[in-house]
Amino acid sequence: MNLLTQWGFTSDSWKGQRGEYWVLAQFILLLGFALVPVYPQG
Repeated sequence: MNLLTQWGFTSDSWKGQRGEYWVLAQFILLLGFALVPVYPQG
């Protein structure tokens, strides 16, 4: 999927080129945006 590689989900990023925390941050943001319409804050 080009979308994953576009967001930095490559083998190089997991090796530490961009940092694992950067990948985790993107994943957390993705989950956040996915949960916003499901659990509205009111």
